[in-house]
Amino acid sequence: MRTPLSRPVLRWLLGLLTLLAFFYVRWGPLPNPFWPVAGLLGLALVPGGRILPRSRPDVVLGALILSLAIGLTVTSRWTGATAEPRALWMGLVLAYLVARTVETVGGEDLVFRVALGMTAVLVAIALAQLALYLSTGYFFTFQTGEFAGIAPSRWTPCCGLPAVSSVYGDPRDFSVRLAGLAGLVGFWGLFLGRRRWLVFTVFGLSALLLLLDFTRAAVLALGVVTATGVVLALYRRRIAYGRAAVLAIAGLAVAFLLSPLPDQLMALEARSPAFRLELWRTYWEHLGFWGARVPAERISLHSVHLAMLFFGGWPTLVLWLFLWGDLVAGLLRDRSRPVFWWYLTFLGGSLGYAVAYGLFSGYGFPLFWIVLGVTIGLRARLQAEVSGF
Repeated sequence: MRTPLSRPVLRWLLGLLTLLAFFYVRWGPLPNPFWPVAGLLGLALVPGGRILPRSRPDVVLGALILSLAIGLTVTSRWTGATAEPRALWMGLVLAYLVARTVETVGGEDLVFRVALGMTAVLVAIALAQLALYLSTGYFFTFQTGEFAGIAPSRWTPCCGLPAVSSVYGDPRDFSVRLAGLAGLVGFWGLFLGRRRWLVFTVFGLSALLLLLDFTRAAVLALGVVTATGVVLALYRRRIAYGRAAVLAIAGLAVAFLLSPLPDQLMALEARSPAFRLELWRTYWEHLGFWGARVPAERISLHSVHLAMLFFGGWPTLVLWLFLWGDLVAGLLRDRSRPVFWWYLTFLGGSLGYAVAYGLFSGYGFPLFWIVLGVTIGLRARLQAEVSGF
């Protein structure tokens, strides 16, 4: 039975969950209130039947959760040595709870405000660390130090300043997680923002940090999100400009593929002690309909999309791709409705994470699944509004 407090309580829990996601490091049992709050959010959805699926995105996401669970059971991944399969399944459950909350009571504005504030804080800390490292002669990141022949594995706290690594692991984790946040902030500034100077300042500083760190997955995500945002902004103003931008980006992509750069990148990757293509070839040889049966200690997929295939099998991957196709199809919906621009904003953040975690492991980051859940919930609301339900 619904109560008058159900809507504000759900919104408050969603905002608190978003805040806690920035400080949640692992998916196992920790003295951290993130999962208890997620459980409370699920219980708060029960009155009035809000937790039950009501739209196509809900059904697809629910089927995806079930399909992955079957794959993990068939391949005995529930009790494996690695936490990656469980993190993947728990992330989908989290996305479902967030999607049902946003679809029924909203809260996307609160999620964005929390994300923007925390992004600004993390960027400020990282810039302070950069200044301290430059003044003390230490290299800023793992990658740049490695190129110079010195490879510190962490950002060490200087002068008592809290290290970003204390929240996000190593600098590569920080960069990949910042890439999705940069997409969220950038799309809001392009399509929905009023104080654009503040938003674009945060986005510009985030982009600077991503380029300085030069984590390949994060830099690629930044490039894809920026190009997509520019194309959609041009499309909004003039369709002809948008088409020209699409053709120009497609031309640049073809030129890149025909250039020597892909071969050079493959040669660089081959020198890595954990050559990913070799791992993927091993997984492919052991792949079955419901996932791959390979030793647990060898699992390091570096891709959320491949993880759907190897942990959940072909049904899971098909459902995952269908879910993303349905999200992209939402761009064709009625742009006159306010919910469309919020949907476009969170789609930008989801796109950044999808690209970054398509090339980088560690997709247990809760905020990735929260942003995706908000996008799915907004897609369902947009579908209902346009359909007249």
